[in-house]
Amino acid sequence: MQPHHHHQYQQSPNNTNNSNPLNYQQSPYFRPNNNNNNTNTNNNFYQQKATTAPTFINNQPPYYPYQQPTQQQQQQVPGYVYGYPVPVVANNNYGYPNNNQNVVINQQLNPTNYPPVVMMQPTNNPPYANQPPPQQSSSSSNSSSGSRRVMAKTLGSFVLLKEKLIGSGAYADVYEGYHRDTKEKVAIKVIQRNKLNDRLMRNLESEITLMKRIQSDYVIKLYEVHRSKRHYYLIVELCSGGELGKLLKKGKLPKSVTTIDGGVKESIAKKFIYHLSKGMKQILDQNLIHRDLKPANLLLSKPFQILEPNKSDLSYKDVDFGFLKIADFGFAREIGPNDLAQTLCGTPLYMAPEILSSQRYNYKADLWSLGAIIYELLFGRPPYMAVNQMDLLNQIRARPPPYPNNPTVYPPLVIDLIKGLLQADPNVRFTFEQFYNHPYLVALRKEFGDNEEFNSQTLNQLKKNI
Repeated sequence: MQPHHHHQYQQSPNNTNNSNPLNYQQSPYFRPNNNNNNTNTNNNFYQQKATTAPTFINNQPPYYPYQQPTQQQQQQVPGYVYGYPVPVVANNNYGYPNNNQNVVINQQLNPTNYPPVVMMQPTNNPPYANQPPPQQSSSSSNSSSGSRRVMAKTLGSFVLLKEKLIGSGAYADVYEGYHRDTKEKVAIKVIQRNKLNDRLMRNLESEITLMKRIQSDYVIKLYEVHRSKRHYYLIVELCSGGELGKLLKKGKLPKSVTTIDGGVKESIAKKFIYHLSKGMKQILDQNLIHRDLKPANLLLSKPFQILEPNKSDLSYKDVDFGFLKIADFGFAREIGPNDLAQTLCGTPLYMAPEILSSQRYNYKADLWSLGAIIYELLFGRPPYMAVNQMDLLNQIRARPPPYPNNPTVYPPLVIDLIKGLLQADPNVRFTFEQFYNHPYLVALRKEFGDNEEFNSQTLNQLKKNI
């Protein structure tokens, strides 16, 4: 954390002797002396640079030293200045021995009660004045100089890096971590038990069970789960490319020039569509429905990269993002051959009308969400925009979403695929068989060298499962 340096040195009102101007060197270090019997007042206080109040990173106060001078000490030593402490790591090196007494230095104070005024002593020649401050260790250590702030936590085969926060939600924080042997980077979801009610706890345990069953390049992998009295730790693969939803919202993907809303070029979007179809098949193979498919729950395993930036007519062969992976199985559930679910869950803009209207539904609700995602991917906006859930349902019932009439930009086959998925009546909507064997997807698999045959035997087995 970089301190600010404006109005740095204010002389204490207790000091009326201006004959000896203060000579502060630019040393960010402290010099505590815990020997109270030492009568040399030059060693009785912290030696440090005066600065204005520090800011906090992520609203977390760093460690502050604190030793308030007594009234007698204030009278004995002229030339005090007012200022604020600077964060420091306890250490007996860097020319500042602290007699292994680190409690004072490592005292963590709340930002509402740390002392607004700390007395500091000037010095004419502080050692190591021009050297950078010591770096804080990223892992826990027990050195002779005392304990340091713990910045790593071991969880089985993995290490959680507390200083590498990826994101935060209502119930959980996600940190970066790594495998202790292979050093492979992972994401570690830390969930606070006290923020989960019984229903959320059941959803979490269900999510863990279901994720363990799916092993696919197109679905996020769960490596390990650790439980403590206060937390759940879900260790999953790290998808460094981020959410598809954020990339679409920020316009980070190559667009179709003629698309007003800024959809992705079909020649590139087809790779996302292909990966989505493969992920959906893996989910259905496990007799599951996801129930919350949306761009925010689709993750890129690698940052999106254009391999040929100078090429004018880009295709999927000119970009790389690893795999598009389906994530967040918190609402997923197992569904039998003739089962229908009735729980209201998901995100309204991508939610099937039968869910919005509180009717019973099956896996076809996921196919509606899939159609809404492909629609937004190509056309730059969701198929329906509404002010509330009832308005959204009324729009879906009233008319189909608009489709551009531009076959040179959007092949008629992909339009036909989306129309089959976005049928308001689930009885008319595509089955998974019709979706997966649609000519557009058959051509995609051939283009990607996918020789998988979705034959009648596989289809019959799937129909039995769903």
